[in-house]
Amino acid sequence: MVINGTPTTATRSDRVHAQDSTLGSSINPPEHTMHPELRRFLSRFIGTVILTLIPVIFIAFVSMPISLNRHPGEPVPTDLPLRHMT
Repeated sequence: MVINGTPTTATRSDRVHAQDSTLGSSINPPEHTMHPELRRFLSRFIGTVILTLIPVIFIAFVSMPISLNRHPGEPVPTDLPLRHMT
């Protein structure tokens, strides 16, 4: 082994320590941050998906039960007059 231009004899512990230090960098990689453009794209994409799902959820779970006077999976009461939804 050469340290600062002078040849030295490397002991087994020196080699193990050198090997551990090279392995340590691959086991614990440095913290990576997300690219700013990717972060901006994902935030806009997730926002668009959420804003698209809000009307769908509202129609499925609020508007339909109100217009049917029941939830869509419940049986139709026989004492109510039949109505068509058009």
